Amino acid sequence: MIDQAIREYKMGMKVEPTYELTYNNLGATYLEMGKIDKAIEQYQKAIRVNPNFSEAHFNLAVAYERKGLTEEAESEYAKASRIKPNSAFAKVKLGKSLLKNGESEQAFKAFLEAVKIDPKYEPAQSNLAHAYHKRQQYQEAITHYRAALKLNPKSAETHLNLGTAFFEQKMYKEAIKEFEEALKIKPNYALAHTNLGAIYSKNVVNRDKALYHFQETLRLEPNQSQAKAIRESIKSLLSSK
Repeated sequence: MIDQAIREYKMGMKVEPTYELTYNNLGATYLEMGKIDKAIEQYQKAIRVNPNFSEAHFNLAVAYERKGLTEEAESEYAKASRIKPNSAFAKVKLGKSLLKNGESEQAFKAFLEAVKIDPKYEPAQSNLAHAYHKRQQYQEAITHYRAALKLNPKSAETHLNLGTAFFEQKMYKEAIKEFEEALKIKPNYALAHTNLGAIYSKNVVNRDKALYHFQETLRLEPNQSQAKAIRESIKSLLSSK
């Protein structure tokens, strides 16, 4: 009953025009409807009423992100994080926004702070792991990927990322296990098939398994960027029979 909700919010504003939560809630309603500009307008009104309303800053950042305004989003995430410095959630969102703007070092610090605030917050662990991975600090990445999986063992993406970290450390047995775990959770995960095909064709030689996984990759994503290379690998494997 969205239309009725909007009417009620607007009536509430007339009765109490300085109640920031009403503007915030109306903004959330507009955002859910896909009316991003109207959502932004309401979040800005909420912040004018209460500049220290962290939720409105955070929601405004989300709206800016959806509009493609990454710098504005980063600014609002930073404000929300300053107002609520003990929010791991806000730190992670800030870190992700910083990454989009190419500020990887600042993003790393934000993820590190998020884990310090709440080590049991899975997105903090997985994002920090990925940040370590990008810095080629593999042991730290593996530690935090494992911590993330303890909190959310059904994350196919984290299993894949952990497998990739093992692969880059030439720990092929461990890598295979993680890629296979990713496929148990997400059977149509083309990238997991690609990685298994690569291992079985080059590192832990098993021609039949390599062929199977490469063929599955092409079945699932025939037009992917690596399709030509995978077809060449299949051709090479078949010719070696």
